[in-house]
This record gives sequence, structure tokens and C-alpha cells, in this order.
Amino acid sequence: MTNNSDTPIDGSNKLFDNNLLEGRHVPSPGLWDEMRSFLAIARAGSLLGGTETLGISQPTLSRRLMTLEDRLGQLVIRKPHGVELTTKGREVAERIAKIDLEFSDLFTASSAATYRSVVKVAATDGLAAFWLAPHIPGLLQQGIQVSLEIISLQNIPNLKKNEVDIIVAFPVPVQDDFIVEDLGHLHLTTFASLEYIKRFGTPTRDNLSDHRFVGNRQYLSSSDFWRDWVDVTKEAQYIAGTDMNVTYATMIKSGLGLGLLGNYMNMDPYLIHVDLGVNIGHGIRMFSLEQKRNYPEIAATKQWIRGIFRGNPWFLSEMIVNDEVSDYDQRVRWLMNHYST
Repeated sequence: MTNNSDTPIDGSNKLFDNNLLEGRHVPSPGLWDEMRSFLAIARAGSLLGGTETLGISQPTLSRRLMTLEDRLGQLVIRKPHGVELTTKGREVAERIAKIDLEFSDLFTASSAATYRSVVKVAATDGLAAFWLAPHIPGLLQQGIQVSLEIISLQNIPNLKKNEVDIIVAFPVPVQDDFIVEDLGHLHLTTFASLEYIKRFGTPTRDNLSDHRFVGNRQYLSSSDFWRDWVDVTKEAQYIAGTDMNVTYATMIKSGLGLGLLGNYMNMDPYLIHVDLGVNIGHGIRMFSLEQKRNYPEIAATKQWIRGIFRGNPWFLSEMIVNDEVSDYDQRVRWLMNHYST
């Protein structure tokens, strides 16, 4: 079958050639009204039901049916309590129903760009800023009609209260009706900026007392999870601090001091990985509600999120800090000033 979707309507497309109508009966101006009226009667099983569906008078509906039957032959058999379709009537009704469905799909697709379903995704600052946000254009280019709202995880939103539809984070309290999916691992390791290295030299485990650090309140916990970092920074000179992860990364990049960042920050041309033997690993999980499993907009968004993290070299179980380019990196590298890649 030839695809005419890209053929201009200028006479070169045979579908729009007037010669196709030669020798055929020209449709009446009200043909579509007649077909819709007959379809309403067929679906309702009576003329009265058809009038209620279309909101028109019974004489108008009867007149349209008679006009269509004059052209196509008898379509219905009138009975005391309704109508019965003839064999011809059933065939015509089925064909009109297909046309009606195609028109319905056409109008739905046309209005989808205006009437998008909102999907709320909560994520950590770093994952939201460096991975979710840069990849939103890719989601929209797939033709998925959603409007994404990215929400901070500072105060964990409640899935059950519909404050959010999806959470992308490290482990949170799980309930029975949660769907929990593993997306990968986030590796936190030590970074400094090029400017900092030029001014203060390369840090090692032996000269850390001579170096400056940027503090992040989340990383100074006394729990065993943060022990590697606490050991490294026990004699640290803290020059600045914050509890906001993206601000924290910006402080490090501006040359204030050393800090703990996701290994993927090695893509930033102004940051250098400093090997102090620190690798703190987090599992990244996606949380959603079982009762929303079949919501198409949520299912599409979850599939998009899986595509960002699963198989991504930066989020494998083994930490990498090399600068090899992968298909996952393009938008993130652009964000981090690699405009040429």
C-alpha cells in the first residue's frame, strides 16, 4: 500500500484527483449528518434513543434516515419497540463506525498537545537537574503527551495522597501497594575544580590537612554508611556549606574546595576526580503506586525513566570515573559545557 502522507495536495496526489468522482454519484451535502444519525440509531436500537444521543428532533432524525435509505437501500426494519438492522444496515453501520472511530482518534491526537496529562515526579536534586531535566525533550519527541512536574525530595512527598506519581530516590519506607523497581547505583566520590587544583595542588590522603572542603549537611552523619567520608574529612577545613545538592556541586566547581559528588560529574570539563579511596554507593529506586499501574501517562513516564538509568555506565554496580562517551551522555555533556559533542 502506497503511503500518501507526505504527498502534497496539489493534484499530484491521486487521492485528491477530481477525476476519481467521474461516473460516480456525488454525495449529498448532508451525508455525514445522515451517516451519524444512522449510526446513533443503530447503536441505540431505536429512533428515540438516536434523538437523545444527538440532541435533535425525531422528525429530523427520521428525515436523515430516509434520505440515506433512498441512496443505499433499506437499512432498518421498524418494530413496535425499536428497530432491527437489515443485513445491509449492519454492514453500513460497521463501516460508518470505523470512520467515526478514525475521526475520534484524529481529534484526540490534535487536542493532546493542548490537554496534556500532568505527571509529578519527585527526585533528588542531582538526579533531577543532571539526568531527568536534560532528557525531557527526548520524552516529548517520542510523541508522549505528558506534562512533567519535577518535585524536590527535600520533604518526601506522599504517593498515597497523590502529592506525586513517581519517586526516584534512594530507599524510602515501602508499603504493600508500592511498586518498587531498581534503576541502578549512584556512586559518590571526591572531586575538586581545575581552578582549585591550580591554586592549592593535588590533594592526597597525606596532605588533606592543607586543603579546604565544602560541607554538605547530609554527608556528615555519624552512621556507618558515611564512614569513609567522615574519616577523610575529620580534620577538614570547611570553607562553606549547604544542604542543597546542586548548590553544593556549584560551590565545588567554583573552586571553593573538595567535595563529594556523583561519579558522573567527571563529565564536567571543569571538575577533576580526586582519588582518596572514597566510593559511597547508593541504590537508586523508582517508586509508584500499584493502583496507578495502568495509567498510560504514568506508564510512559516510568519507561522513559528506566531508559535514562538502566544500562547507563555511570549507574552500574561498579564505579567508573573515566571520560568515555556513551549514548546516555549527550544531553548531560551539553549541560556541562561539552557543546561540541
